[in-house]
Amino acid sequence: PARYEAALEENYVIADPDKRAALVRQQVQACAEALGGVVDADEELLEEVIYLVEYPTALSGGFEEKYLDIPAELVITPMKEHQRYFPVFAPNGGLKNRFITVRNGDARFLDIVAAGNEKVLRARLADAAFFWTEDCKESLENWLPQLEKIVFHEKLGTLAEKVARMRALGAYLSEVLGYAPAERAKADRAISLMKADLLSRVVYEFAELQGIMGEYYARKDGEDAEVAQAIREHYLPRFAEDGLPESAAGKIAALVEKMDSLVGFFAVGIQPTGSQDPYALRRAAAGIVQIILQNRLEISLAAWISAAYAPFAQAGYATQTLEEVIPALTAFLGQRLENILDEQGVRYDVLNAVRAAGYDNLYQASLRAQALRAYAEKEAFGELIAGFTRAANILKKNPAPALAIQPALLVEPSEKALYTALGTVQERVAAAYAAHDYAAALDCIGSLRGAIDAFFTEVMVMTEEADLRQNRLALLGAVTALTSGIGDCFEVNVFEI
Repeated sequence: PARYEAALEENYVIADPDKRAALVRQQVQACAEALGGVVDADEELLEEVIYLVEYPTALSGGFEEKYLDIPAELVITPMKEHQRYFPVFAPNGGLKNRFITVRNGDARFLDIVAAGNEKVLRARLADAAFFWTEDCKESLENWLPQLEKIVFHEKLGTLAEKVARMRALGAYLSEVLGYAPAERAKADRAISLMKADLLSRVVYEFAELQGIMGEYYARKDGEDAEVAQAIREHYLPRFAEDGLPESAAGKIAALVEKMDSLVGFFAVGIQPTGSQDPYALRRAAAGIVQIILQNRLEISLAAWISAAYAPFAQAGYATQTLEEVIPALTAFLGQRLENILDEQGVRYDVLNAVRAAGYDNLYQASLRAQALRAYAEKEAFGELIAGFTRAANILKKNPAPALAIQPALLVEPSEKALYTALGTVQERVAAAYAAHDYAAALDCIGSLRGAIDAFFTEVMVMTEEADLRQNRLALLGAVTALTSGIGDCFEVNVFEI
């Protein structure tokens, strides 16, 4: 056993994957430098190559410069996805007509191996160039009628129907977000064209280029630059660390594409279960949340979902009622928000507290969570929450009556003092909530700590006199209601502070 790895290596098998990885990195880098270029650090491709070979040896090859005239993605994709080659870039970022590959074996006869790799790549690039040339003979708009023949999902109609729904939803969202007429027109144009490249020969052959090719075709057709950019951006983010849409039209396009799918699948009763998510709905929901948070978008989920649901109901596709879809999808999106906040270090108990106030406005929910997180770390929070929790526990057993507090029934000085302080704080808290300044609201609520402590020290809440008892319960109900704009703050575990 002690000689196992050495014996294998003597016979051209390097068993340790970390050692193979180091060799591949070193050799690929050396080849790139010899070619006067650089290679992008593609860890996914590197890992795949590492497990395709036992004894790696890097070598370089080339292809005709004429292929640099077609979109770079059409050259890079066959290299990386089909042949597992590393594209070589010039120091200025431009693609060179060179590639690096890794053979399984030693350095003998590398010229023959390189020639074979060049031959295979040449055929793929010839196909790509042919598809590009043929696609350029038509416009995106000419492909739109064919979307009627492509089924998006058997329960949700065709791609043409999806585009129509997304355009209506885009108009709604553009208005909600206050887009100017020119911005709305660009968003609508992008949405109307963004699925057309699915009919192209290139995307049929290289499905991973959908959206990317749409941008190229749109620019070739003379479409507005932002419209073309939005066509590419509407798929973003494709994965966890992917970028987000930057253009105004792209943000609308990405949001409506994902929300139409989410509402549609939820409307027909298709939701992810456990590890099963065949339609990538979790990824779509996470993308919506990321775009909303990054751009600080103020959107009511209930209203947005309602707008997206209407076409499914009108077409007779929906099997779930709107009253079922809204809470289910809101909770689903809220879970994605919680995942993001958890990654940012927001504790589970703070998330539980914020959840109680709902996730209809995801951006505001994130602000509430961050404010409560910061306030919960203050030394005074534990003492404050103790008084609030005591009030909440009393109210659980004895619900506060739906009556206004009657000042005439306030007997003890401490309950009068609490009532007076409450009136001032209520106004300040309401103003803070209106301004979405949750930190200020919590500070205002915190100013009641002394009055609450004195109240519980001097006042018997559950007195035998019914009028006094009910009035004191109403007072406690008004006190605990102060936190309702943030969440159920009593969920916060003071022992973790």
